[in-house]
Amino acid sequence: MIIVRYKGGLGNQMFQYAMQMALEKRYGKRQVLADVSHYLLQNEHNGYELEQVWGIRLSVAPQEMLKRLSPYYRPGKLFYCLPGRLQDIVRNNLQHRYKERKAARDPYIREHYYRQQDHCSYEPGVWMLEAEKDWYLDGLWQNISYWEDIDDDIREAFIFHNESRYTAQDHIWMKQIRESCSVSVHVRRGDFTGSKFDACGPEYYGKAMRRLRRELEKRGLNADEVRYFFFTDDPEYVEETFHSIGNKEIIRHTAREAAIDMELMSMCAHHIISNSTFSWWAAWLDGKKNAVVVGPSCSVRKPDRDYPLSAPEAWELLEV
Repeated sequence: MIIVRYKGGLGNQMFQYAMQMALEKRYGKRQVLADVSHYLLQNEHNGYELEQVWGIRLSVAPQEMLKRLSPYYRPGKLFYCLPGRLQDIVRNNLQHRYKERKAARDPYIREHYYRQQDHCSYEPGVWMLEAEKDWYLDGLWQNISYWEDIDDDIREAFIFHNESRYTAQDHIWMKQIRESCSVSVHVRRGDFTGSKFDACGPEYYGKAMRRLRRELEKRGLNADEVRYFFFTDDPEYVEETFHSIGNKEIIRHTAREAAIDMELMSMCAHHIISNSTFSWWAAWLDGKKNAVVVGPSCSVRKPDRDYPLSAPEAWELLEV
């Protein structure tokens, strides 16, 4: 049996589900289960969203199996009796220390635990797991090499069904996007600002817009007809930073309606993505063969190295 750990926001969950689908193809659907217990402690962004957005119901590993294989702390009844401040201490500090200590003292867990080296690394070892052993897989799997042979299955799993939730304004934006040479531009601020994810500043977006214009002109298209649709969690920043761009719309939904942002982004004719998995998936789900996609060359920047963004060969990746 193989258990895939889920964590992170919607984009991360999509990568983990794509990986789970690839594992199911390799090992058999009945042999792969999910662990979503992370969201009992950390309600990141909107918590587990795949079921709400796409109706994906995972086969969840039973608690007895998780107790045997997972090194992570899973809250019991006592946790929810703690005062809120103590719960936060457990969430923010205990989780990883608990994992390290449990793995150190439990040889069974160490023997059956597989952790991806880096969030974007491709590791063929996951296709060679000993069949007679149970495994707990821990990673983000942000590399298309894991599942590039099942693209069609993944696109089918991630077909949007959100129109019943559209507002009147959403319908207006959808019409504008479909009737223009639309370009989605994703500007993520919030938790990215000042962090290792803060790689896409104004200089990157300027370079990306220039590259996009050149690619459109190569195809004989009029780049002056481009209309930019900015998707952001910080509209004030976008308005101030890109004030010189007149042919633009700034789109923002509440966190609970963020999937509508992804859907509208995917409808655009072309895309300038950030290093966020959210806009990565919006561009990838577009599926139009003539779409120009410009993105950053790295997904995460740390003092010792930059981690590459895994992307289809046709995408234009820029140094940042």
